[in-house]
Amino acid sequence: MNAPPSSRDSANKPSDAGSVRRPATRLAAIFFYLGLLWLAVLGFASAWPDMEAGVFDNATVLVADEALRDLACPWLISQGEESAIHARFDNDADRPTSFLVRTRITEGFVTLVREETRQVSLAPGASETLTWPISASDAAYGRFVMARVLAMRGPGSPARQASCGILVLGPVGIPGRVIAFAAILLGLALTGGGAIAWWRPRMPLNEGHRMTAGRAGLLAAVVLASLVTGLAGAWIPSHLLSIAAFGLVIGLLQAVYGDSVWRR
Repeated sequence: MNAPPSSRDSANKPSDAGSVRRPATRLAAIFFYLGLLWLAVLGFASAWPDMEAGVFDNATVLVADEALRDLACPWLISQGEESAIHARFDNDADRPTSFLVRTRITEGFVTLVREETRQVSLAPGASETLTWPISASDAAYGRFVMARVLAMRGPGSPARQASCGILVLGPVGIPGRVIAFAAILLGLALTGGGAIAWWRPRMPLNEGHRMTAGRAGLLAAVVLASLVTGLAGAWIPSHLLSIAAFGLVIGLLQAVYGDSVWRR
């Protein structure tokens, strides 16, 4: 008859659950970081077109009194796709106003542009939305459609201007908004799934795990903020947040490997 294993043998025997859990949690960490990396790339890509458009026809910045805040442009269009940019103009004064709106849009090159000028007349409290068609063939460098809209001064209406850039990417036949939605959804799924798979087996979290989870949560928040601000057209805050995320990654990796968290 075989003797039952001693308590010492049981203590020295490696835990099968622990040995199975280590590769799984390391894979979860890989998914988490891949998701964050993908979202960071999307954040940079969302801000890049507006950064390029910021120097397109920028002489109008000097003649404008303030920014035109109601300029709407898609972030992404695919090859062969046709879309449009929109600008809304409001008259909040108590008297009618009339002004010219000049729009310049790239036409395949930075130096080759098409220019349109329209007259806008608004009664008190009225608003009007202007639309300009664009297509992938308008992209300069084959990648960015850039536009700048300048509203001239009118009675009770200051001069306003704004620019935007649209990234041209993806296969023919798939709308850019579908590509953008799928790309963001993939990043969120990798990040969220990796975080849950890492977090659940460690419950309740010890102090080291709580610190690592807090740093990882802060990193994810900064990366998401970079993406959101980039999509909103605020490319300077988006890039600053991307730089901050890079610094957090270095700090988090040092903490993780210094505490051997992923090996537990």
